[in-house]
Amino acid sequence: MKAKLLRFAKLALYPLFYLFCLALFGYLTFPVDQLKGRIVAEFDRIQREGKRLRPNEQPMRLQIGELDTYWLSGVEVKNAKLTIFPQPERKKKRAALSSLASMGAGKKKPSKPSVITINRVTARVRILPLLVGDVMIDFGAEAFGGELSGSVPYGDSGDVSVEIAGAQLGDIEPLTSMLQGIPIRGSASGSVTLAPKAGRFSKADGKLALQIDNVVLGDGKAELQGVALPAAQVGQIVLEAKVSKGLMRIDNFSASGRDFELDANGSVKLHETWKRASADVYFKFKFTDSYRDKNDATRGLLGKPGAKYKPAIEIAPGSPFRKAKTTDGFYRFHASGRLDRLDFEASGAGKSKPRRRGKFNRSTGRGRRALPSLNRRLGATKKPSPAAVKDRSTEKKADNDAAKRPPKRGAEPDRSGEDEAAE
Repeated sequence: MKAKLLRFAKLALYPLFYLFCLALFGYLTFPVDQLKGRIVAEFDRIQREGKRLRPNEQPMRLQIGELDTYWLSGVEVKNAKLTIFPQPERKKKRAALSSLASMGAGKKKPSKPSVITINRVTARVRILPLLVGDVMIDFGAEAFGGELSGSVPYGDSGDVSVEIAGAQLGDIEPLTSMLQGIPIRGSASGSVTLAPKAGRFSKADGKLALQIDNVVLGDGKAELQGVALPAAQVGQIVLEAKVSKGLMRIDNFSASGRDFELDANGSVKLHETWKRASADVYFKFKFTDSYRDKNDATRGLLGKPGAKYKPAIEIAPGSPFRKAKTTDGFYRFHASGRLDRLDFEASGAGKSKPRRRGKFNRSTGRGRRALPSLNRRLGATKKPSPAAVKDRSTEKKADNDAAKRPPKRGAEPDRSGEDEAAE
């Protein structure tokens, strides 16, 4: 019996040794340079396809510093950079945050590209799920001054989970670009879990929980309306949401700090790509009375508590904050549209009334005045007076009654038409 087991062990040792050598030398001789070029080329191909769909937008650019193997089934990337170029502004764009930042700041500076720097990222394919045909990828990244980790499926099966720990808001360049240079500090932590159905995120279920601690807006040096405002202590921002059938409903999005208050509600419709996800969110915020009365700069820009005059933030040319002001002192806005091109519309008590439908358009000739204008070009007379209309209706009624009345006995029938035909 022992001899048989020893013989079987010797026979099994050769294929195991072969597989070990195959994996070892495959790991040592893996063509990482070719893989690096393939990743960049594939990313550029996807951007070119998007360029055909959006010709006015400049595509993103990916740069990889170093690429190497990671464990047995993964890769490691160091010093990767993703450059996001500013997109052309639309004429009807209403950006509340950019209006606050650029109000009274003079000539607007041209937007600069945002660069997302990832110090280190690893991705590894799980070995055991491959035995049943599933491909799951575990990843980890050091970015934004914190760490990100999680797992994503490659295919139609599997859940997506992401963990965030210690990400610094000030290191997220797209966020600082959206704030038009207003400094912001804070540490974000939380988790995202999504369970796609048939591989589609537009039908996924899941939840989102995010907490941002020690948020500070401004640094006392950034100027608004030509003056430097002191830093505002926002405190802790909490975001909690549930996802059902691809619709993310916000359960809690609020902040109640010493100098700033925030509250929001709404929903986000998910899509296969985050850019095409659409938002429908109402949010309102205000600075506390203690912050508004902090110094002359805050009193002039935000208004002194109890004062009757309008603050500069509301009367500046092009400012949307007057229309966004509510009766409880908040500024309320409606964020809608795709995530990559959100529109911010004032939605307070003082917003302007919508235009009445049917207004005449000179360029198209359509609207309330189109028909009268056409009548004048055709030479139509003026609209008759009410008395003339009444007389005409009386005459017409008399003619109709006479036509319906039967002829009198002995009266000669009217044969004028017959005589004319005979002649």
